[in-house]
Amino acid sequence: MLRRRKAPEHFIVVEAPYVKLLLHYILSLQLDDGSWFHDPLSTASVVRLLCSHFLSTHLNVKKAVTKASGFLEEAFKKLIDSILAAQDLYANLDTIILMFGEISLALKALNLLNRFKAGAVLALKKLEKNLLKFLHAFGDVEVIAHFVDCYINCYFETPSREIVYFLFDICVARNIEEDAIIAVNSLVSLHKRYPDFIKKIWSEYSRRLHIKSKPFSEWIVDAFLNKISGRIDDLDIRTLKHAAAVASKLKERTIVEKISERVIKELKFIWNLLFTENSKKITINKPFYIALSLLETLTCTSLTKSVVLSSHKIDYIIEAVKWYREKQRDNIVFYSKLKDKIFCYLIICETITIFCLIAYILTRDITCIILNIMFDIIIPIIIETIRRWSKEP
Repeated sequence: MLRRRKAPEHFIVVEAPYVKLLLHYILSLQLDDGSWFHDPLSTASVVRLLCSHFLSTHLNVKKAVTKASGFLEEAFKKLIDSILAAQDLYANLDTIILMFGEISLALKALNLLNRFKAGAVLALKKLEKNLLKFLHAFGDVEVIAHFVDCYINCYFETPSREIVYFLFDICVARNIEEDAIIAVNSLVSLHKRYPDFIKKIWSEYSRRLHIKSKPFSEWIVDAFLNKISGRIDDLDIRTLKHAAAVASKLKERTIVEKISERVIKELKFIWNLLFTENSKKITINKPFYIALSLLETLTCTSLTKSVVLSSHKIDYIIEAVKWYREKQRDNIVFYSKLKDKIFCYLIICETITIFCLIAYILTRDITCIILNIMFDIIIPIIIETIRRWSKEP
């Protein structure tokens, strides 16, 4: 007996308008050589974020990362050569590690890292050797976190035991919550990639310091909640993305919701910074880093996407309309927190988006392209409108 084949399902993701605005702002700062501010570190940070979360859904993102790839390849080649040729790396070791880590991650996301694999592994070993010499004198934990990310995501080896012990020390001994949260993020990522390795080191570490015996998975949750409890509003913007990443990995929904509320507050304060005539500069500027950090934090929260709908039946139009009515009520509460004229314009964006969604359900794939093209046309108009509003008394 022949069974009727089920019609294939199609999915569309409609993103929140503020994500589109932040994304457009970051893309607008790309220079003719494909870089951001002629700086390999900033360029790699942007490319890594874009490839991880936005490459498949935005036409302009694909063009931007393709344009940036040549700049990053050239910068990485020069960096590897300088590391291998240097006699002493101590003077700029933190900057070199940050740059090496970010560019490695960006090239991995672009599927270009294998072109440099042999030289990159030699450079990594040399950096580790130098890092271990001065490990306990190192003040910036984020540098070590970048180094660990390199091992996890790019070179697929376990870092040295001394580095893992150092991360445990930060979680247990330090009173600086920001450092501890960054260390927790690295340990959670390491545990996910090399569970047996981390469990073994945790067992040795806890016995050595006579810490009450707990499985690593329980201890890391307690350590995170202890460091972040009641302190979300005080965290630095750069640390907030690490906190969001940990909360997401550990499935701590209450923490994710609180971080989302903090992001809403930050959005309220940065609109005037982002959308002013002086925001596009050749030099690296504060709004760029704020926008990049917030966008990265948003990807770990539920604020990034407005709705995901399946569309193999026409009945989903009714579902879409119901969702839209409920969403409008939520939006009035959500955007009114911003207390800004942009509230009205974002509501218009949501309205346009939902009607595009209904059109997509009717016409299937073609409207997905129209949706992206339309936002590429509309968002520059939004930016100019906001700029005019920001000049009004």
